[in-house]
Amino acid sequence: FEARPISRGDQHRPEEAGELPGDGGDDVLLGLPAGGEARVAPMEALLRGPGVGHDVGRCAALSTVQLADTPFPLLLVAHQAAESTGLLVARRGPIEKRVVLDHGVPVDCRSNLAHETFSRFLAASGRLTATEANTVLAQSVARGVLLGEILVSEGRMDATELHRLLQQCLARKLFDLFTWRDGEITFESGTFTSAAALKVKVARLVLTGVERFVPQ
Repeated sequence: FEARPISRGDQHRPEEAGELPGDGGDDVLLGLPAGGEARVAPMEALLRGPGVGHDVGRCAALSTVQLADTPFPLLLVAHQAAESTGLLVARRGPIEKRVVLDHGVPVDCRSNLAHETFSRFLAASGRLTATEANTVLAQSVARGVLLGEILVSEGRMDATELHRLLQQCLARKLFDLFTWRDGEITFESGTFTSAAALKVKVARLVLTGVERFVPQ
């Protein structure tokens, strides 16, 4: 999709995609626990507070929603149910995030927040120092090679760890949208090319995000 310029070093390949584990290194999003599927059924009731202005069945048909009326997890559930393929663009003041959906499943998320790039994520999580992250990013940009490829080729991590960290980075960017209480999200239907294709367990993502970030 057409997004704001993002350095090649912070992109990653579709073949690095997979199911999305939880933030902070746990495996909470690898799958639903026993009885988890039953908990998905009342999802609409869980998400719909008195301020929610749309039925879950109608949300996916709206081109623009206000987050004050329709929270992000409700919108995510609606698009999963509709198996939407397209682009969700979330805006709040100067902040913008773009979430690519493939048949209702988020496969990529980009933002204009510097701390949400993969290189910054690695530094913030302590996997690399800030100096190391900046050095690898500079090498990636100069050589035109993906940052992850450099990390693996230099022996800083193996492909399995890279895959896990990419998933965690995506999880954090999506979970941040659960905390937004205002702003708007627009939806554009269509197929959008993405550097990433990380498959998310939507039901588990929503359950975890609601439990962690949505006031009860």
